[in-house]
Amino acid sequence: MNKIDYATAEIVSKNLEFLMRHFGLTVHGVEAGTGIEVHTINRILSKSTNISTSTAKKIANLFGVTVDILFASKPIKVKGIENTPSVKLFYEENPLNDKYYQVRQKENVVARFLRSVIAKDPFLNVAQRAGKISSHIKLKYKKEFNRETVNKELARMCQEGILEREDHTGHGAVFYYKLKFPIKDD
Repeated sequence: MNKIDYATAEIVSKNLEFLMRHFGLTVHGVEAGTGIEVHTINRILSKSTNISTSTAKKIANLFGVTVDILFASKPIKVKGIENTPSVKLFYEENPLNDKYYQVRQKENVVARFLRSVIAKDPFLNVAQRAGKISSHIKLKYKKEFNRETVNKELARMCQEGILEREDHTGHGAVFYYKLKFPIKDD
């Protein structure tokens, strides 16, 4: 059993984490894009293994960088998705798998919460602005979600007939949301 080179493991972990965050990929996304098993990726991220040459090549290929970049101690400079053919292709080939993308996982958390909790909360029997809904979630449920993500999900819930949306100003800029079928307050 080889001893772990902790200094190198720290650098590789930091650089892999940066690349994943920069391109918005989750561990499952890296697995799908490289063929490396999730437990191996997690061991690299937790600095509990030395990375093999073949694993480093697979990761470098996915992110469109050289293997040397993974081992570089100075900050990495990479291009955006549109200018990184391998990542762009990954996005094009896997557009619907939410567990591959960090932002979609966050959106799913918000969606599940709004649909399972807020859609059953009598607070929405009366029309409320999205900001007020976000504040209610923070105060009552101790959860803080990005307002833009909450707004998007509220709009989806309106399209699906769960909520009604009212435009009180007539300018299409300020909307109020309420349950389509009010809940009886206990």
